[in-house]
Amino acid sequence: MVHGFAAAAGLFFLNFDALAEHRSVYAFDVLGFGRSSRHEFSTKPDVVEEEFVDSIEEWRKAVELKEFILLGHSFGGFLAASYAIKHPSRVKHLILAEPWGFPEKTEKAAKEFRAQTPFLTKIMDPVLSHFSLLMPFRLAGPWGEHW
Repeated sequence: MVHGFAAAAGLFFLNFDALAEHRSVYAFDVLGFGRSSRHEFSTKPDVVEEEFVDSIEEWRKAVELKEFILLGHSFGGFLAASYAIKHPSRVKHLILAEPWGFPEKTEKAAKEFRAQTPFLTKIMDPVLSHFSLLMPFRLAGPWGEHW
């Protein structure tokens, strides 16, 4: 089970018991999310995608799975599909729940975005760019489930 953007493997915790009645269930935190390590990603989108896919393959090898049913939710669906394209012999079934990815960044799209960006946002962006909107969730860590 591959979680989506701004989430972690705990997203699925209410489903574990029912799914595990008939099979082993694995859920992991995607590289850089949840309680996983903080990876220094490339600035090239195709390389970043490869880094995510490679991390899933490293996980598969570590838990010694030959083939498996792969479920991806949201951004995890994008990653699951990318993994299945690169490693089709490893994926017995692929389940995509509301999959999405990031659109290609073009100069035209960047100009349109800048034109639509409110003035206050343009002023605050240099300061706020040093903070992640996910920071409160990361800081919550293991205490987050009690809130």
